[in-house]
This record gives sequence, C-alpha cells and structure tokens, in this order.
Amino acid sequence: FPSHDTDSKVKCEQLLQAHKNQLEIVIIRPGFQIFGPNDRLTSKEILSRIEQKKTTAFLGSGFNRLGYVYVDNLVFGLLCAGMEAAAAGQTYNIADHDPDFIQSRDLFPLFAEKLGIPAKPLAIPKLLVMPAAFLVDLLHFTVWRKKMPIFSTYIVQTATHDLHFSSQKARREIGFKTQVELHEGLKRTVEWYKSL
Repeated sequence: FPSHDTDSKVKCEQLLQAHKNQLEIVIIRPGFQIFGPNDRLTSKEILSRIEQKKTTAFLGSGFNRLGYVYVDNLVFGLLCAGMEAAAAGQTYNIADHDPDFIQSRDLFPLFAEKLGIPAKPLAIPKLLVMPAAFLVDLLHFTVWRKKMPIFSTYIVQTATHDLHFSSQKARREIGFKTQVELHEGLKRTVEWYKSL
C-alpha cells in the first residue's frame, strides 16, 4: 500500500530541487519520531495508553532503530538551517543524537518510566499481521477507496524497518546539535501531558 504522505514529500522535494536556482531553499527532514509538549498526535496518544493501562505493542522484533527529535531540537535545527548561508540548496536530516536512535521496543517503556507507570509492551510477530495487512490493502483498493486505512502493509513495513538517519551533515555544516537530551525531553513531555 503506497503512502500518499511519503509520495507527496518526495514530489515536493523534487519540485524544490528543480527550482533551487530560482529560489533559495533548504530541505529539512526531521527524525521519524517527533515528540514533545503539544504533540497530540503521538506523545499524547502513547502517554494516554500507558496511563489507562491499555495494551501497548510493537510489531516485529522491536530491534529496529527509530530516529527521533524533540520539538525544541527540531526548532533549533530549523533556525540553524535558516541562518547559515551555506545551507542554501542543501538537504539536512535533523534528528537527536544523544543517543543517536531508540529501538521501537523501548519507545513505550521510555515514556512509561517518566510517567511512573510500568509498561511491558507486547511483541506482535510481523508474520502474524502481514496477511491481515494484505487483506486490508485489498479491501481498501476494492471497497473503501475514499478512506485511508489505519492498518496496511505500508504501516507494517514502516513499523518493522530501521527509520534512523544520521544528522551528521547538519552537525558539521550548520552547527546543529541536540539542545535537550532524550530523558529531559521525555520529562518535559510528561509534565505537559499531566497539565492537560
């Protein structure tokens, strides 16, 4: 199942690259997992599931690497790119590097630790869910056409592959560096969640 989100990002980058002689552009690719205060899409959902003691799970072995970026660090990376003249026409990955990545199996426990609630996520084998994902894809293409599925082969593939990309170029060329390390970022995110 193709991802329209991914396709649109690639097409946008291609369009910008094709016009980089007429426009001053910098392409920023943030870490796969953006988190922090006011993140109602991912951070709030994860913390809510943990707090309500709902089942948390990951697909596959959970050893796949996820690039992540705390929102303040992403903003710092955007500012670095916008203020460095040599960044024009370049593409940079902006991801935290303290540590360089987290494994998908550690995502829920890291949030749970800061929330003060134990969490042991359930491992769901990829081979178990892939046939169901194929069926959802088939139904989507034949019946549900207008509605994006919340489960698909694309989602399974994304959840079980390495999604970590180095921000070394951004560190070297535009002075990007992690301002808020992982555990402090998680702490701030949990404090925001508790204030809701």
